[in-house]
Amino acid sequence: MVMFSLHLTACPPKRPGEVGLGVRRWMFGIYFCLMAALAHARPPATLPSPQSLRASVAGGCVALRAGDLPRLICDEPEYCFGTLSNTSDVPHTFVLANEGDANIDIYRVQNDCGCILVRLENRIIHPGEQIAVKVRFILAGRAGRQHKRVTIISNDPDQPRLTLSLVGEAVAEVEVKPDRIYWGNLRSDAAEVKTVDIKFQESAPGHVTGAGVMSPAFDVAMETNKSGLTYRLQIWSVPPLELGRFATNVWITTDSPRHPQLTVPMHGRVVGDIYTVPDELWLSSDINQPVTRLLMVQSGRRHKFKIVRVDPPFPDMDVTVRTTLFKGYRVELRNLRPLPELDGRTLTIVTDCPTSPTLTVPFRIGQPPGN
Repeated sequence: MVMFSLHLTACPPKRPGEVGLGVRRWMFGIYFCLMAALAHARPPATLPSPQSLRASVAGGCVALRAGDLPRLICDEPEYCFGTLSNTSDVPHTFVLANEGDANIDIYRVQNDCGCILVRLENRIIHPGEQIAVKVRFILAGRAGRQHKRVTIISNDPDQPRLTLSLVGEAVAEVEVKPDRIYWGNLRSDAAEVKTVDIKFQESAPGHVTGAGVMSPAFDVAMETNKSGLTYRLQIWSVPPLELGRFATNVWITTDSPRHPQLTVPMHGRVVGDIYTVPDELWLSSDINQPVTRLLMVQSGRRHKFKIVRVDPPFPDMDVTVRTTLFKGYRVELRNLRPLPELDGRTLTIVTDCPTSPTLTVPFRIGQPPGN
């Protein structure tokens, strides 16, 4: 309550209809005092409680009360499938639940690689409900410890990325090491040997019943280390070998119902006493300016030799020849233009080696095979 007092002072009488200056001041004083008293006596405005606040949801018209939040959980986010053959698949179902008070919206699902297949039952989980996430891990061609992840991205503010994992080990019922053979540069009179080991798992034993090479330039023999489990193949070249590149396969037959035949690819190059690396010069057709290429000329027997001359297909190509520390030469070719008329033309290298007097290196325009 506001207390106030008024002091009145007598004024001389005025003419009828005339109000004195003192009376007017007295009346304004009463007015402002009354307004001040009412302002202090008015009860304070009531502020809204936090529970009555409203939060807008982006892109929609749904009102979300403070405290009503989604909460995505998975009681078993990791599944251990143990040890399985790499001929198997791993199916598993993860269960996701919403323990919050607002809808869970699943925006997207990410996985480690194409070996994981994911099927989602629903992309919206209402409060108190759950959905199934069906996952299939394809083990084909895999070996050793495996750890693959599936990531669920949602609107859960505390855990926007929930990771589901599949952990275990994949084993091959039959292991072939190496699974391919590269012979490199073979001399035409070489009789080199490569080995291939074959191992069956004890849970799925098997026997090698035969082996061979799909080329008369190679032969093979088999050794049994432990019957039903481990075998070894020896593959060797049979000279004289034909000069040039080669690609062939080693075939292996077994009594395994899942793996009746195995294949080991082989490739390489047969060279003479003198050879070049690379044996072809590739120029990309996408390049519109002159380029430079290097060529190594080497001796298969590490014998000394001399390059007499190098003849490029076009006279405007620059050729520089330098010796190397390993009884060979480095040929640098400049001002090479990837023109269509260069495709198939050859660089000719003349040496003093009686067994390899002339080497030819073709030019190719485009992308090398396998690129």
